[in-house]
Amino acid sequence: MRNRNHISLSLCLLFGVFLLTAKPLTAADEEVSLTASVDRDQVSLQEYVVLKIEVEGSREEPELPDMPAFKIQSRGSSSHIQIINGAVSSKIEFTYTLFPQKTGTFTLGPFSITHRGKKITSNPITVTVTQAQASSDREPSEDIYVTAQVDNERPYLYQQIVCTFRFFRCVNVTQANLTDQPSFEGFLVEDIGKASEYQKNINGRQYVVTEIKKALFPIKTGVLEIGPFTLQCDMIVQKSRRRGFFQDPFFNDPFFGFTETVPRTFRTTPIQVMVQQLPADARPPDFKNLVGSYTISATISNPTVSVGESATLTLTIAGTGNLKYLTGIDLPPLENVKIYDDKPVYEQTITQGKIGGTMTLKKALVPSASGEITIPPISVSFFDPADARYKQATTQPLQLAVRPGTSTAPVPVAQAVPQSSSTKQEVAVLGRDIMPIRTTPKSLDPGLPNLRPMHVAVFGLAPILLFTSFVFIQRARKKTISDIALMRARTAYKRFKKSAKQLKHMATDDSSLFYQQASKAFRDFIGDKLGITGAALTPHELSDILYRSGIDEPLVQEAARLLDFLDAGRYGVVTHTVRERQDASAALMRLVRDIDRLLKTKPSPIQHNKS
Repeated sequence: MRNRNHISLSLCLLFGVFLLTAKPLTAADEEVSLTASVDRDQVSLQEYVVLKIEVEGSREEPELPDMPAFKIQSRGSSSHIQIINGAVSSKIEFTYTLFPQKTGTFTLGPFSITHRGKKITSNPITVTVTQAQASSDREPSEDIYVTAQVDNERPYLYQQIVCTFRFFRCVNVTQANLTDQPSFEGFLVEDIGKASEYQKNINGRQYVVTEIKKALFPIKTGVLEIGPFTLQCDMIVQKSRRRGFFQDPFFNDPFFGFTETVPRTFRTTPIQVMVQQLPADARPPDFKNLVGSYTISATISNPTVSVGESATLTLTIAGTGNLKYLTGIDLPPLENVKIYDDKPVYEQTITQGKIGGTMTLKKALVPSASGEITIPPISVSFFDPADARYKQATTQPLQLAVRPGTSTAPVPVAQAVPQSSSTKQEVAVLGRDIMPIRTTPKSLDPGLPNLRPMHVAVFGLAPILLFTSFVFIQRARKKTISDIALMRARTAYKRFKKSAKQLKHMATDDSSLFYQQASKAFRDFIGDKLGITGAALTPHELSDILYRSGIDEPLVQEAARLLDFLDAGRYGVVTHTVRERQDASAALMRLVRDIDRLLKTKPSPIQHNKS
């Protein structure tokens, strides 16, 4: 045991001496160097060069000289650190992609960095650029082969390109399956229709071609690689046999047993695509990564509505590109109008071999005040890769006429009772005759009716009784109007409970009936309780009215949130669960009960001001 302790102590002393005498492991004393290399020294205008610059002993990024014959894009860097026998070495590799712009022989570099005030340079590289070869059909000697290609090897970000896989064969095959497809990492992928089949003559040989097309939308820049397609099939070949009668092609049918199948596997060549960044200059502020060519139109379902009713604004965007991934369009603010978004509807089409379609966006507009509302032009910005610039499609302005809402206030009795009108008729003269001859003085006496004292008293008091009755009726009418408003307030909660009786059952049904009934019952209750028109109340107006009526702030906020919840379910695209609707129904019943109780104990300033 003692020997072990002595050994451990000796090792510790030796390690301490090593630490005191060893030189610190830093990269400060490393020799700094630059080395440049390319993956190929001869390319065509359709290809590109991968340039790698290896910096050893420093972390400085190299300075690139002007290279007008190439378009340069950085592909990032990778670092490596090694410790060998106590010596530290570090290395960083910077990678660039060079796209040739013209033909000729060009010298790349030398590239340089500045380290501790000293300029360090790399070796130069010579690259030759040739003209791109015209594309032509492959001239195969094989009976079966596969190809894969894209229609654009240098697309912009989000620009649609088409990847086409083709399976050629001039012999019979069975059990042909595309067993492995590329992952298309860095792309959004859409199928362009179904697989098609046709015949094609190539160098005098008749091939059957199966074609599969996919639309690819790159979602990141840089060099993206599309891996190989893998196809497996069984090729039918003729068995070896002596020539004779059975050599006739008729007997090549498998039914006769003179053929056999040979399994074959084919893979396409990987494809590299260089994705360009969208221009930063002149990019519209409302640009939402929409790339392609588009138009937009707008219609309104009903150009005339009442306050509290909804009109549907329909926006239709059509074109070719990544329209499916559009998240939406924001409307400019509209005064006295609340906007609810409906669920977008996308219908895909195929136009000239590319993905296109129509996106329909519906928005419910609910005005809260009467008047004329102008819906300004609505625009959508997009990048057109054909012209390499940003464009904007715009709708025409629309008009919305808003009528005053239907009032639930009582109609005064004086206005409700129809007033009878009498028309004075002129005396019509029907004819004339000779007056009778009066022969005695008595006949000249006009004669007065024989009135009793009671009759005289009745006729004398009649005007007084009529005036008194008129005053009584007028006072009764005014009192009736006041009593009706009071009766509305007193019976508001009872009528609400009657209207909301079925809400609990409606909450379990996945329809808008629950939101309509709950919203109407809640607004009618507020209108009846406070003697106002409640049908067109917005959450903001409801908050203001309840504040002025003396309702506590937490209850006011809960009422506004609940009304907004009901409006969102009624007009918008928001989808609530059954549990959320049931909770909203219970909260509404509790909220109305509390408001009714508080307004019974607190005078309403709204009613007071109106009286």
